[in-house]
Amino acid sequence: MLLHSLRLKDFRAHAASDIQFGTGMNLVCGANGIGKTNILEAIHFLSLTKSFLTSKDQYLLRHNASFFELIGEFAVAIRVVRPRNRSLRMTLFAAIAIVGALLLACGSEAPRGAVYVSKLDGGVGPVTANFIDRALDKAEEEGATLWVLELDTPGGLINKTDDIVQRFGAATVPVAVYVSPVGARAASAGTFITMAAHIAARAPSTQIGA
Repeated sequence: MLLHSLRLKDFRAHAASDIQFGTGMNLVCGANGIGKTNILEAIHFLSLTKSFLTSKDQYLLRHNASFFELIGEFAVAIRVVRPRNRSLRMTLFAAIAIVGALLLACGSEAPRGAVYVSKLDGGVGPVTANFIDRALDKAEEEGATLWVLELDTPGGLINKTDDIVQRFGAATVPVAVYVSPVGARAASAGTFITMAAHIAARAPSTQIGA
């Protein structure tokens, strides 16, 4: 996933920072305490909706701020807003398309350019890898705008996980993995599957990690 730009508002040391990234290696330098590590933390938060330094979101707020905002421009823009003492409100600009796909599921046939949604609830194995391969094949053949995998898994076979990761890499349509519903997890192999997608997101009160 290529990150083009990042905006931090009232996040850690950043009151309002706009950062543009090049396509090659990017170097962040400056004096101690200006927020260099905060940039990496913000990217991590956009990817996994949590910090790698603390489990308490209120610690991420700039002094006297009531909320922080992170906006990252990837292949699809992702926006995360965390108000003080409130649950996460995460808006993927692709979410509109996901909702549209769920509505289209009520119809008999999805139009070309629709968003396709598949669900995986269980362990990762040969059947799982075959299911994902066939689902992606259909999305590609039908000219889908986006393919979404709703994921809840305890993990599974590493060789089949590798097959899925490689299939995501070869996909001709954008792939999104959404860890859902509330209480779901993307554990062990599920972590690698989630991070291999072009877009990774999770519902509140879900878990991700090896």
